[in-house]
Amino acid sequence: SFSVQPTVTTALPRVSDIVLIDINGDTALDIVASSFTDNKVVYYPNTLANPGTFGSEITIASAIDGAGDVDIVLLDGDSNLDVVVSAFDADKIVWFAGNGDGTFGAENLMINSVVKPGSFDLKDIDNDNDLDLVVANAVNQMDLPGMNTSVIEVFFNSSLTFTKDTNSVTDDKDYLFNVFFENIDDSNNNGITMDILATDIFGNLVHYNRNASNTYDETIISSSIANPSSVAFMNIDNSMDGLKDIILSSATNGPGNDLVWFKNNGAGSFSAETIIDATQNNTFKFTMADFDNDGDLDIASAAYSDDQISIFNNQTIVLSNDEFENERFRLYPNPVSDYLRFDISNLSEVDYAIFTILGEKLLDGNLNHNERVDVSRFNSGLYFFKLIESGRVFRFIKN
Repeated sequence: SFSVQPTVTTALPRVSDIVLIDINGDTALDIVASSFTDNKVVYYPNTLANPGTFGSEITIASAIDGAGDVDIVLLDGDSNLDVVVSAFDADKIVWFAGNGDGTFGAENLMINSVVKPGSFDLKDIDNDNDLDLVVANAVNQMDLPGMNTSVIEVFFNSSLTFTKDTNSVTDDKDYLFNVFFENIDDSNNNGITMDILATDIFGNLVHYNRNASNTYDETIISSSIANPSSVAFMNIDNSMDGLKDIILSSATNGPGNDLVWFKNNGAGSFSAETIIDATQNNTFKFTMADFDNDGDLDIASAAYSDDQISIFNNQTIVLSNDEFENERFRLYPNPVSDYLRFDISNLSEVDYAIFTILGEKLLDGNLNHNERVDVSRFNSGLYFFKLIESGRVFRFIKN
């Protein structure tokens, strides 16, 4: 359940993006936000003495014409978080070096060769230990007559100089809403291990793969959603197969499906969509987390025309009891700090795997009766232990 908390601010017009992150190094999650009309990026510090309440606005950067999407990353090689923001009306993406205490340096230019930059993402796609850039612009020929339709461009980072790839990813989309790097099909072409997932709000959900000729192959992922908006790539079905699934929302105002998901079958193949919801209007944005602490990812979505936020609880995962069929299995201690121990009756050994809540496999192996597994290096949180042969899944908490 949720209760209304004190308003953080009413003085930040046309908020473009919002991020929860510890921006000032005090271990508490702060709110970072951009304002399109005030041309700035600011943050509101979480009050340590009263967690969940936030202090006065602190400016990270101003004079960013049309401040849009924000990303907070380790960009310049030190251990301090840096802030990257698109300046829609200035036709550039800029970044600000963090000092680790909530203060930031002067504006640095990242790129200025994409008109009206909108959605962007930063990941190391060529495995050279720095972050590369993909960016899409959110315009069409009606907005800027005479220019190409919306484009997606990739820029490779070398010592904080960003160089455009030889070929554009695409230049024939109408209004690109969301774009990011993901490893969709496990391919590796000329050292590039990441693909691109994007939504054209007047077109399709698309996946791009960089081929051996350094051009990009497009795959359309068919959907009932006519106006795809936000997309996520996460393990929504908790299948423990290590594969992330696609979740898609709709920008349509009116009848139709508003949230759907596609099961990942591996090698870039996805099952037909499964409908999550068809009751909202203009579901431009959603986020995912385990809101009810039951071990699977739930969805919170914002319906623009309905003036509402909805929560969808995931019912996918079914956790096992300690007893099943001819096997008796005990997992202890739970919660655990260092060594996870097992008691297995009627079996001399089992094959197992341990996964994060997002479906990432951290550990696997074979266990004999009363053996233990060292989980002391795991971060605190919820994990899943899977018995391979039976497919049974147990959860445990690492302190």
